Amino acid sequence: MAYKTFVDNVTVIVVERQLVSSLWDIFSPMSIMGMSDSEVSAICEEAPEDLRRREQLETKRISLRGGLEACGRALKGVRRNGLGLLFPFWLCS
Repeated sequence: MAYKTFVDNVTVIVVERQLVSSLWDIFSPMSIMGMSDSEVSAICEEAPEDLRRREQLETKRISLRGGLEACGRALKGVRRNGLGLLFPFWLCS
């Protein structure tokens, strides 16, 4: 197991070093200043399908948050009995 972990770690380090070492040349302040607006947009902008998906997920998150808050309000008058079951507070002793 230790050998596999070692090989995995070395592989990751080598790949990262090869990829990251050239990033400074590609994205140096001078090279970015020399790019056109369309080139910068192509690099930085989110893909339209990713933007739509993020908007869908945000809508779902808001809906789920509302449901969670509604459940929290509904459970304010509910307590757990010794077995962990929920009962209205007036039935608990």
